[in-house]
Amino acid sequence: MKIFKAAYSSPILNSWFSNGINLLKSIIVIPVVVTQLSVEEANVFFLYFSFIGVGQAVQFGFNSTLIRFIAYSYSGVPIAKFESIKDLKNSIEDKKFDDEEFSEIVDLMRVIYLIISVLFFLILFIAGYYGLQKPINELQNPSIGWISWYVILCVNTVVLFLSHHRGLLEGINEVALVQRTIGMINLVGMPFILGVIYYSPTLFNLVLIYQVISFTVASIIYIISKSYGKKLKINDNRWFTFNKELFFIVWDSAWKTGITTVIANIVKHISSILVAQWFNASESASFQFTKRLFDILETFTMSSFKARIPKIASLRGSGNLSALLPYLKQTQWISYFVYLTGFGVLLFAGDFILKIIGSNVSLGGPLLVFSFALATFFARWTGMVLLISNQSNYVIEHVNALIVGIIFFVTVFIGYKYVGISIFPIGMFLGILITIPILAKQVYPTINTSFVQYESKVSIPALCILLLINFSHWIINF
Repeated sequence: MKIFKAAYSSPILNSWFSNGINLLKSIIVIPVVVTQLSVEEANVFFLYFSFIGVGQAVQFGFNSTLIRFIAYSYSGVPIAKFESIKDLKNSIEDKKFDDEEFSEIVDLMRVIYLIISVLFFLILFIAGYYGLQKPINELQNPSIGWISWYVILCVNTVVLFLSHHRGLLEGINEVALVQRTIGMINLVGMPFILGVIYYSPTLFNLVLIYQVISFTVASIIYIISKSYGKKLKINDNRWFTFNKELFFIVWDSAWKTGITTVIANIVKHISSILVAQWFNASESASFQFTKRLFDILETFTMSSFKARIPKIASLRGSGNLSALLPYLKQTQWISYFVYLTGFGVLLFAGDFILKIIGSNVSLGGPLLVFSFALATFFARWTGMVLLISNQSNYVIEHVNALIVGIIFFVTVFIGYKYVGISIFPIGMFLGILITIPILAKQVYPTINTSFVQYESKVSIPALCILLLINFSHWIINF
């Protein structure tokens, strides 16, 4: 019984459950996309995800900053001490929850998300109109492509605004509840997806069922959040309460994370948009498909780490490094295990599965897959390291993002004619390699350790395993 309760309340296990259901959805839907839809429709379907991914950059770092501040406040750290957390190396006692300060953070979060949602809609409305013209006009019925896009845009705008309720729950360390709810609703939605696939697997119907489920998830989390808000004495009637002093404290971290979010999302998703313009539909669809699989794997990997962020923020906010370091190492190893296992399955079984289902779209070539493997691994290492630094309220990810972004675009525009489509993950990989020394010098002192001392037991062994998996695959297929 104790084991069941521990599993039921585990953020990581519930994140695995939620992302496992999403993975199952992808396993069901992606074969339909690559077999039942035309190459042009499959290209557009995957491209939608990239545009929404780029649009998420409009959150500009406020989401992660506000969740972190909610975690600080909920654990008893006063707002006045948020900026000095990076210098805290010893545990503090006598922490007292201040419901008035906590409510001020939630009020600010609500107003910011309202503004963000409006910007999200306007930016993607314009960007989608110009960026999707070429691929949508290649469809047999372009009007269906545009209707599908505007359904996605409207639903995602509403979902983005409602996501501040999810942020509240995650900030008070109810990650397990959030992930369990998402997983259960997606599980309930599975028969409806299967019904669409069986009776009418068209581009519009697939888009519509995805958006209905997404909206349902956001609505249920909203209802749950409201009940928790009452327990925490949050006044929902203060719609336009705006604490300027608190905003500037938030802004001091958010603008740095925001620049990072904008650049990282552009670097991650602009490749799909450029590929759709520079290469033919067949090459583009293969790239979008391969990238989509790595995006799913990357999301699944980081969910294991992000599930524990509120706890990590709480430990760091109180200066409890003796408990924090082993907790971090365990969390990262769980994340790397997920990535290495998923990549191994993709590498050794991907082509075989596609042949069985008779896919119209193929997995990318060996160079593209290997480049994605390295780029994704190092991107996840960077993401975890920077999140560790952020929990100390020491935000340097904007420096990392600027360097990676510059190297990425220079590499892509110089090398795409010579290397071809694989230049996109190669550009990201090269950019990250250059920033490793910077992160090694800046981040690890915030948790009172060094790069070699810490990573010799975590990321370096994981990288060796990744290279061994690739080498084994090369030997087998030589």
